[in-house]
Amino acid sequence: MLRKINFKKITRIKLIFLILAVICIASYAITRINANRTFIFFDILVAVQNNLEDLTDQNDYFTPTTLSFLRGYHWLEKTKQIKIKLSNPKNGIFSIQSKNHFLNLINVDITSLLPRFYYTTANKIDSFDRFNLMMAEYSRNGLNMSYGEKGDKRSHFETSLDQLIPFRLGKSDYDFQPNEFFRPLRFSITNNCLASGLWEINATDRAGEIYHGWFNFPDNEYFNLVANANNINFEEAKSSLEWHENLVLAKLERLRHVKLIFKNENIKLVTGNIGYSTQNSRRKISNGFVRLITDTGLIIPEKREDIYNYLVIMPDFMPPGKYSKVKNKTFNFSFLGKPREAKISITVPKTDFRWNKKERVTEINNNEYIEIEIPFADGRCIVIGNLPLWLLVNREDFAINGFGVGILSATGVAERRQLLLNSELRPSFAYLTKEIDGEKYVINSHSIGLEQIFIRSHPFSDEPHWEIVISSFERIVDLAKYRVSIPKGLIDKQKIHSRRYTSPLYLSYKDDNLK
Repeated sequence: MLRKINFKKITRIKLIFLILAVICIASYAITRINANRTFIFFDILVAVQNNLEDLTDQNDYFTPTTLSFLRGYHWLEKTKQIKIKLSNPKNGIFSIQSKNHFLNLINVDITSLLPRFYYTTANKIDSFDRFNLMMAEYSRNGLNMSYGEKGDKRSHFETSLDQLIPFRLGKSDYDFQPNEFFRPLRFSITNNCLASGLWEINATDRAGEIYHGWFNFPDNEYFNLVANANNINFEEAKSSLEWHENLVLAKLERLRHVKLIFKNENIKLVTGNIGYSTQNSRRKISNGFVRLITDTGLIIPEKREDIYNYLVIMPDFMPPGKYSKVKNKTFNFSFLGKPREAKISITVPKTDFRWNKKERVTEINNNEYIEIEIPFADGRCIVIGNLPLWLLVNREDFAINGFGVGILSATGVAERRQLLLNSELRPSFAYLTKEIDGEKYVINSHSIGLEQIFIRSHPFSDEPHWEIVISSFERIVDLAKYRVSIPKGLIDKQKIHSRRYTSPLYLSYKDDNLK
């Protein structure tokens, strides 16, 4: 029984000791409560490295990115440090400053840039949970922001740069000089896919990229951020993000419940000349980012089937997150050219963008989700799950941004990101798998060269089908295009979805401050 304390009898010194004791007990209790969730509020200064790309023989930057003529001349090129201040995981501030100018990224939701589970894990995370966190870590995840002002609640950048024209006149009417104090149209921050804690920043104008830099989050701060975002401890976060290529037992039942399985459907492999690409493949191919190893030497592919018939080389992606001009990586995509019949299922998702919050989504609201399995002759299979049927339409592609669970866009528009994370849409997933002794195992598809998937529905065709495009290592080229027959029970629904479709704001809204 605790006795009531008579503070009148306590001397000042005793009172001080009593207060200190209470503080110690409270600190110990908080430490115990947060043993598995450590969040550090920090204010740190880290070095930024600029213009690290290899150079071509013409002294241009070796990158598939479209560049502005301002690239290499902007004020940002002279900056050497970035200050990261975090007092709330959803309101990070990244500050770039010099003697006369500044550019600050405000209200950056750092949690949305971190690898996250987006589903209920095992009570103690296992190899499948760790695999999913690793797959998310080695997928690019970026936030692309527009200019804003004080008081804006969304992610934006503020700057002292006020020049709105990217060039200035030199000594003659046609002597255009880069304007180093031009205010960027958009500014991006990206969690790079090459290593844990490696991040990028870049700025663009209406023509292309005007600046690109790299920096490293200190390990302690970064792994604590990941731990806090996923309700795990520091060591679990750190070990989960270690790269490995081991096969891991698939536990897809954690991600969805299979409600109905249709009969197997036909798959047609699309061949012929390489044409339009969601990923700008033609430009990247013509620039030599994709070549084939043949008996007569290296050649540029002309037809889709060339990708399956030859070994493919692409520039290696290497530290600090750039394409190598001299080192290549070799891939064998022959298995993609031998698909078998597809398996289609209706599923009930268990994934949720708000999986670790009280306000998580509990209802599906009668919206149907499907799963598509594309098996190959060598025993491997691509599984694409929790696909929202009402977003598979003939007007635009539905994008799977990476293999794993709920992988977000590499260049996510900030205006859309929070709309998406607060929506009722359930995160999709994708895996490259292999069956061994009747059990399905997931494969690290990053090392195989598979990165993204794009799906478009064609329910009004003579043979209604989904067009599925698989894109490559570092999104350099489209590797395969398939036409998967839509089950008869879904054709009418797909027609209705296409007729009624309006692109949701979390996929379409953008504010470029265009006057």
